[in-house]
Amino acid sequence: MAHDTVNIVVADWRMPVMSGSELCHRLRTLPGLADVAFILVPGERGPPAFVSYDGFLRKPVDGQMLLATMQWMLADNVTHRETQRGKAT
Repeated sequence: MAHDTVNIVVADWRMPVMSGSELCHRLRTLPGLADVAFILVPGERGPPAFVSYDGFLRKPVDGQMLLATMQWMLADNVTHRETQRGKAT
């Protein structure tokens, strides 16, 4: 069975089972997923300071902006690094 590589995760801030911040935190602790670029999409005005995300798009998200952000991250091989924390797009 072939495994695909995860390059980008896009998650809402508020989800029913697990919050976006919890998902991001769990990804950062998993070998092989710790460096995946994470785009947080909250309905709140400002980005939360305690989440280690790489992109931030506020709701309602424009589909073209989301695609452009993802294409930029893929083209520039963006991965999570502490120096990129909170990088807004």
